[in-house]
Amino acid sequence: MAKNISLRWIELPPNPKFLGFIIKELLPWIRKRFNVTTDPSQSVIVGASYGGLASAYIALNHPEIFMNLLSMSGAFSWYLGAEVWLQMVKNYEKLEHWWSNEDEREGE
Repeated sequence: MAKNISLRWIELPPNPKFLGFIIKELLPWIRKRFNVTTDPSQSVIVGASYGGLASAYIALNHPEIFMNLLSMSGAFSWYLGAEVWLQMVKNYEKLEHWWSNEDEREGE
């Protein structure tokens, strides 16, 4: 991962390396040190802007870990376009809850 904040547009949007870091390094580190749930229905991944896009990418690729997604001002238009992303989330039955102010309503 780059140490220069100006490169976040490379790291955060749908990026398999960032996804791998979150799933294989950060999450195990957190679970080892803190009493956090491993129940996907109780796990939420959250992000804003590019982080909102990255969170959606991670949740859609790992619903066995995160079944709840909160994307605040997610930069969905960066990749595929907002309408494509929102339709993907709406059609993804494994997510228990999602919310994006792009659509301004919670999923069912």
